[in-house]
Amino acid sequence: MERIKLTKEEKQAFRIVAEFGGKCPATYPKHVFTASIRSIERKGLVKANYVVGGYVWSAKLTEEGKHYLAVNPNLHNPINWNLILAIVGVLISIIALFVSCMKKY
Repeated sequence: MERIKLTKEEKQAFRIVAEFGGKCPATYPKHVFTASIRSIERKGLVKANYVVGGYVWSAKLTEEGKHYLAVNPNLHNPINWNLILAIVGVLISIIALFVSCMKKY
């Protein structure tokens, strides 16, 4: 399963849904929870019900969300290896340029 990039707030909301069954705790801001749940729902990890004011009434993990949590329990974001390899390649070519341009004594 491919990893999905989640923000810090989305990770917190995802853990809340997994641990507390989708109810927003009293200590957590409702507007942040609602925005995070809407974003996670678009990614297919959570299914939520909303009240008339737009806040989350309840939320639960989808099968894909349960699988994602089982595969990636710490919710680490994916690493862009192509970018890292490109930076390493540029650094190696700069070093090679300086080595080839040095005066030989």
